[in-house]
Amino acid sequence: MICLNSVLWQELVTTLRLRGKGIQESGAFLLGNVIDEKRFVRSFVMYDDLFPRAFSRQRIYLPSEAYHQLWRICNQRSQRVVADIHTHPKDAFFSITDRQHPMIPEIGHTAIVLPNYAHGEFSLTELGLYVYQGSFKWHEYSGSKILRQLILTDEKNP
Repeated sequence: MICLNSVLWQELVTTLRLRGKGIQESGAFLLGNVIDEKRFVRSFVMYDDLFPRAFSRQRIYLPSEAYHQLWRICNQRSQRVVADIHTHPKDAFFSITDRQHPMIPEIGHTAIVLPNYAHGEFSLTELGLYVYQGSFKWHEYSGSKILRQLILTDEKNP
């Protein structure tokens, strides 16, 4: 379960929208803490802040140097990667590339996909949410099931 302050969520969605400019994917790592299997998001790091050419290929690409920088940021903030998020041009589905290339290949890692490059209005039930099971297998949450996995709150996370 991912727990996230609604103000931080709006900031994240706006940043994804602006970075993609309506013409390309954008993405971020969600950082925070894990408490009793709940993943609390406290901040995020955009992929293209880690590697400016992250979207110069047909798919998201981050070299090992970008991950080294990510781990440094996590250490500086005393946080860890709790999920990742990226946009797609139309529907929020998990592509074959997404399935075969987990951003963090750790069992339990959550990946979220936003539709329409994060443009326009959309509800949480229109997102795609996927939890890594290992061996390139994912558990998919869609529709109303997402509401049990992605919790937006007005409270500050612990």
